[in-house]
Amino acid sequence: MSGRYPSLHDHFANSGRKRILCLDGGGIRGILSLGFLLEVETLLRRRHGGDPAFRLCHYFDLIAGTSTGSIIAALLAQGWSTSDIIALYKELADKIFCKRWWDPRSGLLRPRYDRNVLARFLQEKIGETVCLGDQEKLLTGLLVVCKRIDSGIPWPMSNNPNGRYFQAQPGSTTIPNKDYKLWQVVRASTAAPTFFKPEKIQIAAPTEGEPQGVSGDFMDGGVSPHNNPSLQAYWLATLEGYGLRWPTGPDNMLIVSVGTGRLPESRNAGRLSVLQGITALQSLMDDCGAVVESMMQGMGRCLHTPRIMDPELRTLSPHELSNNPRYSYVRYDVKLYRDPKQNPQKAPRDGIIDNPILQEANLSDDELLEMQKMDNPKPKGMLLKLGYLAAARKVHEEHFPREFDLISENATCLEKQPKPASNKQRYLQRPGNTVHAIQMTLGIESLTYRRWGDLQSAKEGDWLVERDGQAHTVDADSFAHTYRKVGPALYEKHSTVWAAPAIEDGIIQTREGKTHYSAGDFIVWNNDDGTDGYAMKKEKFESLYRRDTSDDTVSEFGENSS
Repeated sequence: MSGRYPSLHDHFANSGRKRILCLDGGGIRGILSLGFLLEVETLLRRRHGGDPAFRLCHYFDLIAGTSTGSIIAALLAQGWSTSDIIALYKELADKIFCKRWWDPRSGLLRPRYDRNVLARFLQEKIGETVCLGDQEKLLTGLLVVCKRIDSGIPWPMSNNPNGRYFQAQPGSTTIPNKDYKLWQVVRASTAAPTFFKPEKIQIAAPTEGEPQGVSGDFMDGGVSPHNNPSLQAYWLATLEGYGLRWPTGPDNMLIVSVGTGRLPESRNAGRLSVLQGITALQSLMDDCGAVVESMMQGMGRCLHTPRIMDPELRTLSPHELSNNPRYSYVRYDVKLYRDPKQNPQKAPRDGIIDNPILQEANLSDDELLEMQKMDNPKPKGMLLKLGYLAAARKVHEEHFPREFDLISENATCLEKQPKPASNKQRYLQRPGNTVHAIQMTLGIESLTYRRWGDLQSAKEGDWLVERDGQAHTVDADSFAHTYRKVGPALYEKHSTVWAAPAIEDGIIQTREGKTHYSAGDFIVWNNDDGTDGYAMKKEKFESLYRRDTSDDTVSEFGENSS
């Protein structure tokens, strides 16, 4: 790592832990996403020493966006602060979504809004000459999702230097992705049908047979399966064909996904064919978004309360679609409608309770209907306020595990946890030490409680564990990895742990929260690479564990265990 924060080269290197930010499409509702992002940026800036120069592009190795999400992603990747982007959206929303009132055909026979207004805005703010391959202007990885309508396929465009089409190919007239104007790529991703004209981008240079070259017609990435770009971003980061091959696993990859407000499943399509078409398109986007969210929940370790996607399939979490979780995953969104009043002890069908947030925002049903529209700038203030309030309730420290914090020789601002002694050794639990445990079905966003000197939290699918009359919660993936069933609701810990006494007082970040410990207490890790750790009083540890003398090999992070 060069300097205080990672360089573009550092972000793309296929070593180390990786962090990906994904931003949905949704028109003007992107301002709601910015409410979440401001909370995330504030949390991470505080985590990294309160540096005023800290930006999300420093933390995230790849920022992916579709449609309005691509505008935000491009600005973040250039080092903009979230607060500056919020000011920009508030100022220009009315200019971009200004209907051509003098033209009765607007929205019916021709696009509703002026493409040139949006193009000039993007040229001014992103830069007229900045290309996708600009290594000075783009400070981190950027992925913009478009749809090439004349060939009918999604076109993910990124500054990935290992991409097959990023560099010029010998003997080919194809224009490399690195030479595409960034403003034009973003303009293509925002070209929503009926709102803006498709964007024409030249993709091949003129030849004798094609004196004008070859151009493609691109439109909003939201009409592809990737209005939520999380799955496409995961593919870009890991699939062989894209060339990055970043390491996977819940301790190696963190994916943060931000929505633009959830719409009700049922809605009135109206009588006009054009309105029915727009409603059908929105419904298709919602269906694709639900599929993507289901897959992301089903392949990863959810750090948030996963949404119930289907009454039969439920949440697909933890990682039902993969033998092992491929990443840690958190999704932020909030409903733009009220769930029907019901038994307060019973959660809504999807398991997510947002009515209290809407109540706190003091929004009427009519205002929520206005906020559901992608091209209505009038409720932009209400959208932003709702984003702030939802973020205050939904964004938590534990969504950003400490192992993903930036590490740099020069980054003295980083919060340091006191280090335990270096003589870490292997231990096994003593026979007969069983616990009673049940898996929790909370039906609420999360459960928070105080123990071990700090706040702890649990989510849907985590385990409630009782030992010696005292109860605590254990992360679902950690429990599955370390415990086995020996009787009805009776479990024992079967896996090896690595442990050492702490040499000074400190705090350790666990999967459930934080634990304060004193010098002489034991720091314990469930994995031999020093991850999934916690702390325990010396007397308690010695009553539960014995030295494992079956293997005298050296651990990856300690000294010889003999």
